[in-house]
Amino acid sequence: MSLIRRITAVGATAVALMAIAVASAMAAPPAAKTVEAAYVGPHSAELRGFVYLENDSGVAGFEYGETTAYGMESDLQSLPKGSSGWVPVQVEVNGLKTGTTYHFRLGAWSNKWFKVVLGGDVTFTTAQTSFRAETYPVSLGTSDVPELGFEGGTLSCAGGGASGELSAESDTLALNPTFSGCTLFGLEAKLATNGCSYEYTVEAGTSDTMDIACPEGKAIAINAGTCAISIPAQTGLSAVESGLEVGSDPRSVTLALDIAGLTYTKTNDGFLCPLNGTGTKSDGTVAGEYSLDAIAGGGEQVDVDFRPSTTFQADQYPATLNAQQAAGDPLVLGVEEGTLTCSTATATGSLPSGADQTLQLAPSFSGCVMLGREAAVSMNGCTYQFHGGSGATKPMDILCPAGKEITVSAGTCRISISAQTGLSAVEASNDTASKPQKLNLDIGVTGLTYTKTLDGLLCQFKGTGTKTDGTYAGTLSVSGANAESKAIGVGVSG
Repeated sequence: MSLIRRITAVGATAVALMAIAVASAMAAPPAAKTVEAAYVGPHSAELRGFVYLENDSGVAGFEYGETTAYGMESDLQSLPKGSSGWVPVQVEVNGLKTGTTYHFRLGAWSNKWFKVVLGGDVTFTTAQTSFRAETYPVSLGTSDVPELGFEGGTLSCAGGGASGELSAESDTLALNPTFSGCTLFGLEAKLATNGCSYEYTVEAGTSDTMDIACPEGKAIAINAGTCAISIPAQTGLSAVESGLEVGSDPRSVTLALDIAGLTYTKTNDGFLCPLNGTGTKSDGTVAGEYSLDAIAGGGEQVDVDFRPSTTFQADQYPATLNAQQAAGDPLVLGVEEGTLTCSTATATGSLPSGADQTLQLAPSFSGCVMLGREAAVSMNGCTYQFHGGSGATKPMDILCPAGKEITVSAGTCRISISAQTGLSAVEASNDTASKPQKLNLDIGVTGLTYTKTLDGLLCQFKGTGTKTDGTYAGTLSVSGANAESKAIGVGVSG
């Protein structure tokens, strides 16, 4: 059932009111306004808007999805009797994909006017990878203790929590859990972690994962009366939903655990123990939530959240891309004996759809000089690949067809550059001064691998061989065009 139908059903029983509601003008009260989302994490966000009422009541909610077709609806929020003015509507939605752009709009039913009103479309992009803090290092802590479930009972604890540290931005987070005042099978339970920790990883998709990491030969041990259970190291437990504590200031990260498939071993089912024999089972559960605060070295609480995903985007799709080296920051290839510069450096590529994490460009060069000599650059089908994702700077790859490489010839001097990945660092930014907007790729690569394949009679090379001291620096300015070859904006988000 669509959001409009749900709202109408709550506000009135007559199906005929639907057509009236959709066709109604929004100029007079009531009215709806969608505003920016808040507390956007990898898998959750708080959708916000306002409904204008005059001594009225009703219900409101949001449609949301990856396109303006939406396809998903939030819970409904009641608009109390006698409401007047702009009434805020705030609803949290969960189960979102990481690094994904979502559209949403507010819809509301007026009991007084017997009509539905809709707000405009607004977008947000969920975060992807990387827990980050306002400063480093920070200590993370919580007094929350999720429950552990086993065949025949649940371990519940009155006290305990978890602690960890974040020394730099990371897509994994390790926590050391503690437990006190625990009961299992109606018996007092003792729990020893034996150096084991919980490790959380933010992943693409709608949920994250948890690993249990233990020193070699160790496991979490639980004893309740004559009952004994051990939990060994294991990976890829799901589902974990990483989000932000709504309304917290400073910001806190939440980890909502709804894990099934936990492996454990019943090592003892002595007298009066309700365990049904010994052996290994994989029906364990972990359920609950951690709300993690970050404490800096001075003892003050600081923000902890997620780095938004960086994606390459365009105003329309598919988009054709054309790039050229910036006039004030040309591309320069540095090798042991000198540099390669070119009067013209261009590249072409495309963006077939939105929220792409990689961008591939095919470059070409002319008017080149190396070691004081005219030089020729042959790409031989090789391309540059730029990456989005987390972090302030991103890697660059050189991709080549099998058996091919880039060659540079200057007189009797020749070098070759083979395919290689993870070259750093590239910073992608938006040139908002240009209309339509352009994308700047600021390249500052070190550690480039190249091979001096020829050092003939008049070549200045100091012998042949492979080196890893190459550099590549400069800026590519990327512009976009649509299918009709009209200029459109391109850039990065996040």
